[in-house]
Amino acid sequence: GHGRYKICLDSDALDFRGQGRTPHDFVYFSEPEGVPGGPGNFNDRCASITLKVVPSRTCSVYEKMLEGAAQWTGRDSPCAHAVQRAMATV
Repeated sequence: GHGRYKICLDSDALDFRGQGRTPHDFVYFSEPEGVPGGPGNFNDRCASITLKVVPSRTCSVYEKMLEGAAQWTGRDSPCAHAVQRAMATV
């Protein structure tokens, strides 16, 4: 949906032995795509996000920021903690 998004997990992060090329302090904004099925709409999506930096052969997970609430960022986010716990068992 519409709103602000921050990266919560990045396979290129130094914590995951990546090269650290993706900025974690950047806020991405979703933009409306128009009416689903209508002109200017891609694949019946109601919104899209334009990513600024996407290194090749990496994956990233973005989570929606809650309006008016304190935000978790980067490796402190609940999403990143869950992945780190899962990786510790492998």
